[in-house]
Amino acid sequence: MISERDLCPDDPVAPGLLAAFDSARLTASIRAAKPGWRVESARVVRSKYKPYSKGLLTVSMACASEPGTFLALRLLPPDKVADQFERALSASASPQLVFTLADINAVAWAFPADYRMPQLANLVDRAKQASLVIPELAGLIADEGRIVDWTSEVVQYAPEQSCTIRLTAILESPEGERRRRTFYGKHHAAGEAGDAAAALAAIEDARGRTPVAFATAPIILDQPRLGLQWQAPAHGQQASLDGLLDPADPALRRVAGAVASLHAIPASLTQRSARECDARLDARLKVAGCLDRESRNAIADSIRTLARTQPAPASRLRLCHGDLHPKNLFISDEQITFIDFDTACMAPPEEDVASFCAALIYHGAIAGLSDAEIDTAVRRWTDAYVSAGGQLDAGRLAWLTAFCLIDERLYRCLTRLKPGRRAIAQRLVARVAATTSNLRADSSLAHAR
Repeated sequence: MISERDLCPDDPVAPGLLAAFDSARLTASIRAAKPGWRVESARVVRSKYKPYSKGLLTVSMACASEPGTFLALRLLPPDKVADQFERALSASASPQLVFTLADINAVAWAFPADYRMPQLANLVDRAKQASLVIPELAGLIADEGRIVDWTSEVVQYAPEQSCTIRLTAILESPEGERRRRTFYGKHHAAGEAGDAAAALAAIEDARGRTPVAFATAPIILDQPRLGLQWQAPAHGQQASLDGLLDPADPALRRVAGAVASLHAIPASLTQRSARECDARLDARLKVAGCLDRESRNAIADSIRTLARTQPAPASRLRLCHGDLHPKNLFISDEQITFIDFDTACMAPPEEDVASFCAALIYHGAIAGLSDAEIDTAVRRWTDAYVSAGGQLDAGRLAWLTAFCLIDERLYRCLTRLKPGRRAIAQRLVARVAATTSNLRADSSLAHAR
């Protein structure tokens, strides 16, 4: 459940969000709109809140009949619902699965009728898998055996953005022995896939010429005509936050070495624009509207400082992951594996390092670490990166860490609407304020000189 304190005041989207997070009200609303589905229960499992604009929710449903288990909701100000419904209806490949929930001011669609991902059925429908996907996968792994059966399950569904499934194929050898082979399939909305393929190609090209101190989950099959891409699974286990924050665990040092190795790879991808940073910070200021006045003022002041002290364009651009945080890292005894290069770009190396600094601060706060313990983890991270051969500009790193705390971590605290995140947001505001205060002091000293 959420409360009015989690949302911005006088936001026309807020009443619908409060209703949607009440499972009983949400279930009743869907039942009234789709009585034939015989909905037994419904609850929000993923949310993204953009104040005064919209809310995007993933709903898990238990139904006695089809259409399945996921429902996506786009909550809007009441006067925007009708137009959005018409757009969604006209763009959807399954218009019968698109409808409105008037009592919560939402346009809804049953998975996979996502109007921004018109080819999503190619990824999740078993009949389409059988005719469009399995034959091509079977051809690629024919020397390992023939595919006699397969199962698939949704790993993640972000409405209007992307969907990932895990497909497990059962292979049979000529001798009758059976084994399993796993693939991960992805489908993106238009413009959401980024430069992942180009980044992975650059890494593989470099691997043939020089040692690379990390692994990736390689693309096994690209099906652009279907909007699909298939990758092998990552080796190892997802990085443990406890391990990364533990001074006695070598995981953080190993990750730093892998990131430094990534940054040494020559590539030519999209460059991130400095003007994009300004626009994003302005948008993030709106999100802070649900905080108390003192915190809002502190964030506004920090954003003004970041605008005044933004570093000059970097002379060194490197291949950056673009979304470096623990969930995109897998660790085994042998290697570090990166996944999810959807936002890979050419940028100063401090961008990846700062993003991970912000992640350590955020997760350290969630874990209840003191500021001193968090500072120690951040120093261990940056020191390990430099020891692995990476180069950092201290001023740029400080600026980007403050930027990432606002743009990534504070934003997620306040838009994902998870329990307990408001308290974490208050700590992040204090961290940002302290960092930008130092940036102001350094800028004043530089001008004085």
